[in-house]
Amino acid sequence: MRCRLHFIIIYLLFLAGKQVSAQKNFRIVNREMVEQLVNDASLATFYPSLLDRFNAFDTTLTPAEYRLLYFGFVFQPTYSANASHQKRAMKKAFRTEKYTDVMRIADKVLQAIPVSLAANYYRAYAMLSANELDPSYMKYTKRYSGLRDAILSSGDGQRCNSAFKTIFVEDEYEIMYNYFEIDHNISQSLQYPCDRFSVPPSGTYQKTEIYFDTSESMISMQKELNSSR
Repeated sequence: MRCRLHFIIIYLLFLAGKQVSAQKNFRIVNREMVEQLVNDASLATFYPSLLDRFNAFDTTLTPAEYRLLYFGFVFQPTYSANASHQKRAMKKAFRTEKYTDVMRIADKVLQAIPVSLAANYYRAYAMLSANELDPSYMKYTKRYSGLRDAILSSGDGQRCNSAFKTIFVEDEYEIMYNYFEIDHNISQSLQYPCDRFSVPPSGTYQKTEIYFDTSESMISMQKELNSSR
């Protein structure tokens, strides 16, 4: 049963983003523009307003608004590149079929990191596993796919200057393993400001290298280091 449920949710998440991976066009994230849009209280793009809609599972959120939700989170006081997404704890609870525990952990993470890919994913996965007939898990799969697609829209991953931009290092592995289904036999090196991975080609990613722009994580860690001195 668990294997079948896993297949169902992976299929739904993959299908939801299939058009994104097929697109040749992408838009590099303009950090300054994102900062202006999410910090201006007179605009509909003001981050607290977008977050209220996100937390209400507003189905009218556009891809552009998901980009602002994800990349604009770095300008919120709760953002930290070192924040824990509790992925290991959720996986451990899931293996023992403690779905209520998975949901509880996910909810706690989402209070601090609403744009956490891992927490949205495991929240949906646990809900589906607990009750396959209850469609409410789709609220979280839609949020997950919206955030994931924001990352996929930021580059093509083929070079550092067209890298997929992430705000958490953990999201790099989410994209590689859960979206592109890249085998875990990878090697990593730093090509500032990018993480460069040598990877075996998969059915959905044909290249042997994939790049992620980790500059936001580096900025965050440097700020935290400076504040601790």
